[in-house]
Amino acid sequence: MGKRLPGIEADLWLDETGYHDHEDGTLRLIARKIGPERTGSEPPDVALQALIDSLGQLAGCWGISARLEVRGLNKAAVLGGCPFNQSLPVGARYFALGVNDSHSRIHDANESVPLWTFPLHAEELRAVFQWIKQLPFRGA
Repeated sequence: MGKRLPGIEADLWLDETGYHDHEDGTLRLIARKIGPERTGSEPPDVALQALIDSLGQLAGCWGISARLEVRGLNKAAVLGGCPFNQSLPVGARYFALGVNDSHSRIHDANESVPLWTFPLHAEELRAVFQWIKQLPFRGA
């Protein structure tokens, strides 16, 4: 992305590959700040942590817990790892949430999507877009 779209900036790089544990529905969020030289994952910054906390509260309203994983994607099927993660600019906020469950192999023939996650995911996306609206405008 950085090579294909030079100078592009974003407040959040959103991915659909978060998921729910199939045993108890725990919401698994993947988030990180891209580290120097894109070689490591840093914990979410204060702003992104606020979004994570609000999604944890939302999960609680649905009777499930939430768990954060500070890491990038591990697309082992792609030689050299996930190209999306390798293209994010240093300092970018990366966040993944999704409707799948942990039986799933994202984008594979056995992708598993429990129907109960769709209305929750709609609420999650509303929370994400509300969070984005509250961020200071980059051009200001």
